[in-house]
Amino acid sequence: MAMTEISYHNLIEVIREAQDSLTPRKQRLARYILANYRKAAFFTATQLGRAAGVSQPTVVRFCQHLGFQGYPSFVETLQKLVRHELTTIERFQMSLNESEQPVSYPQRLLIKEMQNLRELAENFPTTSFERAVSQIVEAGKIFVIGMRGSAALAQFLAYFLRKVKRPVYALTQGGTQDYDLLLEMNSRDVAVALAFPRYPRETIEMARLLHRRGMQMIAITDSKGSPLHSLAAIRLIVPISFTTLFDSYAAPLCLLNMLVTEVGRANTEESRRLLDEFESLAREIRVFHRGHEAPKPTGGDG
Repeated sequence: MAMTEISYHNLIEVIREAQDSLTPRKQRLARYILANYRKAAFFTATQLGRAAGVSQPTVVRFCQHLGFQGYPSFVETLQKLVRHELTTIERFQMSLNESEQPVSYPQRLLIKEMQNLRELAENFPTTSFERAVSQIVEAGKIFVIGMRGSAALAQFLAYFLRKVKRPVYALTQGGTQDYDLLLEMNSRDVAVALAFPRYPRETIEMARLLHRRGMQMIAITDSKGSPLHSLAAIRLIVPISFTTLFDSYAAPLCLLNMLVTEVGRANTEESRRLLDEFESLAREIRVFHRGHEAPKPTGGDG
């Protein structure tokens, strides 16, 4: 079936539009998925076929008819759709159900995070990452935007960026004060906007404002379907987990750490000066605890 690229945004519409061209058994499967897609998203191909009253090969051929390589890519897209629609209460119920599996629940979370890190490594956005590093190094001022669940990520990035590049501002509260800061932004500056499902409205509105004003922006988000994706010239896509009550951000944190490290490496002279200033101040006002036999600090900051 020839068609445009399918994402979780248009998957349901694609299935609806394809129904007239399907065989009777595939139509039965399509009707079942449309009526039960939240449940179907977590079925194997065999389980889905059994639930819909068709064979497992029919399920695979259905996915291929839609334009997917096979069932795994279809169900991954369906799961993304469900993830973006789930409320916090529904996620909590899902986490309770999953905790009944033989593998311990904490272990399942760790495995999922390792999968996310592996996916980031295998699909690392090298070109976009290098462009982001260069844009940050060359920027006059840096504005890091992240609200709600992404606020901690924004604070993390802004805090450590300040060790290798300044000035850096963290916009994490929303409201007029953050907009007042954005008024100081000019064409030499860059904004780094972070947003993950369910995408805080204020982050997207700020990004739209900067987009309308033609400002430089780097988006760090989870997919091409993110509302941030079309607003930024540079996009860094990073996977997250949604198997817990709240999203888990191991892979985004890893990406942010790499971003700061590479900015420091590319901005050597300023980075060395800023780090020396910090170490001098830290010794003067005793920022860190020191025991009688404490070793000399080696750069840690936590």
